[in-house]
Amino acid sequence: MVRARRMSAVVTAVIFVAMTVGCSGGEAEPGTLPAASPALSNAPTTSATPADTLDDEGRDAGTATAHTALTAFLQRDLAYDSWWVQLKPMLTQEAIFAYEYTDPQSVPATTITGEPLVSAAPSATQMNVLIPTGVGQYMIVLYRETARAGWAVDRLTPPEQAGL
Repeated sequence: MVRARRMSAVVTAVIFVAMTVGCSGGEAEPGTLPAASPALSNAPTTSATPADTLDDEGRDAGTATAHTALTAFLQRDLAYDSWWVQLKPMLTQEAIFAYEYTDPQSVPATTITGEPLVSAAPSATQMNVLIPTGVGQYMIVLYRETARAGWAVDRLTPPEQAGL
């Protein structure tokens, strides 16, 4: 019984190798394996191109958007409708769904105490900005469709949730 299982495994392996070599689309020399297709190559891919890196103009626009959005978010003394009208246009669609039913009174009472700092910018279309407040640093996550589009806030993460 054990011998039959081993034989079955060997036959399956031989069929797999035969099918793989047969499907390679080219003739391989006896005793060699077919060449890997480019899609399956282990060759390193090129890193971000200069067009996909954040420039000074994008950095400045992103930090300004983050600062304006956090300023609007922290206005807990406003009525909900006024608060939401100010904040909503700066948010991504996902953030609109996340913050739509937030009660401004539930936002921590604090003010911005320093300048925004870009903490990560993996590409020209996404970045994280840290903004110091009286309760610690908020992390603002921003995205944009292209390197020349306007920024939108995806998250306004308070210090205790940002792990900062």
